[in-house]
Amino acid sequence: MKVELFFQALTKYSRPTSGPACFFKKNPLCYSFLLYVFIACFVLFSNQISHADDLKTDSLTSTPAYSAFLTDSLEEKKPKREFSCMHRIYLYFSWRNITGTHEITAFWINPKGRQQNQINLKFIADKPKVENWVALEFNNLFNEKYPLVPDISAAKFVGKWQVKILLDGNLLETKRFLVNCG
Repeated sequence: MKVELFFQALTKYSRPTSGPACFFKKNPLCYSFLLYVFIACFVLFSNQISHADDLKTDSLTSTPAYSAFLTDSLEEKKPKREFSCMHRIYLYFSWRNITGTHEITAFWINPKGRQQNQINLKFIADKPKVENWVALEFNNLFNEKYPLVPDISAAKFVGKWQVKILLDGNLLETKRFLVNCG
C-alpha cells in the first residue's frame, strides 16, 4: 500500500521543472521508503558476503588436491621431461587434504606403446600434506666388457615414454617424457 502511495505521489508531483529537493519536501513518505530499501539492500548483501567467506575458507582447507611430476633427483625435486636410461626416473607426488588408505598405480608405457612396468604403492594419508614417490629403473643395460657404455639392447628404451597415474583405480592423468641412452 505504501509503495502504491509512493508511485502515485511520484507521478503527481514530478514535473520536468521540479528538482529532487522539491519532490522530497512534498512527499515525506519517500524518506521512509528509501530508508526501507537501504536497510533491505544492506541485509541482503551482508548475508551474501558472509556466506561467500564461508565458501572460500571451506574450499581452501578441505578440497582434496595433488601434484605429480617426473624428476631424476629426490633432493632437488625439479620437474623434468628428458631423462637418461642410466638413472632412475622418479614420479613424485604431493597430496593435500586426503584421508585414509589409498593406492597409487603407475603404468610405465615404453616407446612401442607396451606396458614396460607397473608399480603399486599403498599409503595412509594421516596428515594434511602427504608426499611419496615411485620410480622406474632400467636394469642390466651394461656389457661386462664395457661397464660405462650401455649395451645395444638399451636402444629399445630410447624414445617417447608415458606413465599413466591412477589413484584407487581412477585415472588421474598421463605424463609424457623422453628417455635417451648414451
